[in-house]
Amino acid sequence: MKYLTIIAIAMLTIVSCSSGWGDEEKSAYLDACTIDADMKDYCECTLDKVMIASPNAANAGTVDIMTIAEECIHLMPGM
Repeated sequence: MKYLTIIAIAMLTIVSCSSGWGDEEKSAYLDACTIDADMKDYCECTLDKVMIASPNAANAGTVDIMTIAEECIHLMPGM
């Protein structure tokens, strides 16, 4: 879970400097999250939930990423 926290913080930091969720912000989030191809479903799940929780990418850092990670953990490889 510590690993997920580090990834989540890195992802939110990348997108926190912009507003809205354009293709660039979504791509940056997925690029930071998808450390290998097996993570794709998990990363897409978390992105969808982060975008719902924070319609403005600039405020994504305020999202409870641990709750979101737990909601999507079943999509992690080996889970």
